[in-house]
Amino acid sequence: NISLGSNPLTSLDGLADLFPRLLCIDLSFVDIPSIVGGWGGLAACPRLRSLVAEGAGVSTFEDMPQFPMLQCLELLENDVEEVSEVETLGDRCPALVKLDLRENPVASEPFYIKAIAKHLPGLLEH
Repeated sequence: NISLGSNPLTSLDGLADLFPRLLCIDLSFVDIPSIVGGWGGLAACPRLRSLVAEGAGVSTFEDMPQFPMLQCLELLENDVEEVSEVETLGDRCPALVKLDLRENPVASEPFYIKAIAKHLPGLLEH
């Protein structure tokens, strides 16, 4: 487990080489969209199961590569607004069993709960 929260990171390139058995990472209050190789550096970690990124400036999952093993995604206080992002997330993270999007604008959208049920049917905790 690595906690890099609140650090002024500029790149995640090489993360998988440094920590080949990385299971959990906390990037809370790190601006993921501005990091060189942000999503890609994380996706290169084949064993990554849990990502915590509270207040990390995430507004879309379009640039997110596949995370086939990711089971837990905690993105409290980010900027996800569109319900369509739930479908994208379901495509990118098919193994999710825990998702936390509290305090994101999307969580108060009318069809949010239906989108979660449709695109992330394996969730046990939401």
